[in-house]
Amino acid sequence: MRQTLLLSSMLTIGMLLFAAFHETISPPHRRYQVQYRNALIEQAQTPEETGDAKAYRVRRRQLFLPHLGEADRCVSCHVGVEDPRMKEQAQPIKTHPGDILAKHDIRKMGCTICHDGQGRATRKADAHANDIKFWEKPRLHGDMMQANCLRCHHIESLPMTTTLQRGRKLFAEGGCLGCHKRNGVGGFLGPDLSAIGDASFHVKAPVAKYRESLLGKFEGNVNLAYLYEAVRYPKAQPHDSSMIIQDLTDEDAYALAIYLKSFSNARSRTVFRTLKSIFRRQPAPCFMMRVVLLVTERMVKVRRFPNSTKLGPPLPVRRSSPSRNCHSSSPWLLPRAVMSCRNGVVREECRNQKSTQSAVMC
Repeated sequence: MRQTLLLSSMLTIGMLLFAAFHETISPPHRRYQVQYRNALIEQAQTPEETGDAKAYRVRRRQLFLPHLGEADRCVSCHVGVEDPRMKEQAQPIKTHPGDILAKHDIRKMGCTICHDGQGRATRKADAHANDIKFWEKPRLHGDMMQANCLRCHHIESLPMTTTLQRGRKLFAEGGCLGCHKRNGVGGFLGPDLSAIGDASFHVKAPVAKYRESLLGKFEGNVNLAYLYEAVRYPKAQPHDSSMIIQDLTDEDAYALAIYLKSFSNARSRTVFRTLKSIFRRQPAPCFMMRVVLLVTERMVKVRRFPNSTKLGPPLPVRRSSPSRNCHSSSPWLLPRAVMSCRNGVVREECRNQKSTQSAVMC
């Protein structure tokens, strides 16, 4: 009995020591950042560049986005995402492909607003979340990522998103709004599609017959797999569905599923937070403003994000333009900024600060 207890105790201590080593001494991002530092040293052309490369600090990094209620730590591994010198390197230290980051400031937008996934995770499997059973928005890439463009852009301004535009054309030509409704417009014979892109996989998921093949096709994204099944095999569920079977090819069904994935309430949540930030800028909102804010919150049914400043241990922050009178200029954290102003007066220079300055890479 004593030997069994001693053996189990030693085994438990060993597992705890291994876990501590694995989490603090050898996390994956350390290996990738060392590779990035070595690449910088190899490409250095002057003694100053060599010295800067050797001084590169290996640490956990993140994009702090309080105005979005997010903190993306993807840049802990993808450290060369903005560095044009890393074009020939392998992932994850390779430069972001294309010129997307030239028009989308990663310090203001982060990564998950386009790619989805778990932004706060620090390991590849957890961050991509393609095999995480409980995470409903696994990482998107390639053509699948076009579904998230409508979170910020209008579809008319995105002619380069060929798959999304093809799905939009099929949706219009197929007469889908004859039976389905979207944003209050359309028929009533079929279910409302206004937020089908946000449907929980506990409610909407492909049947067992197609589940394995479709999850492989969409890299574990249950929502996209269900949308593809719904337009490609409409009689799969329910079997007595009155939905008309369309003569769609696999490519057509794929494009239509991507377009349906863009039907989301994310735009409504963004609008609500914008209204909230505008109202909070006012020193004393009038009664009607408070009523409009309350009604908007009830209609959109947006959940309140936790205070992002309390997530995890404090990390060093480099501010691009620090305020003389306020510690923060983000509308999401404006009460703190108001309290930090001298004599409790909101000065004009505090009001004019842009909220995007609080999104920094630390």
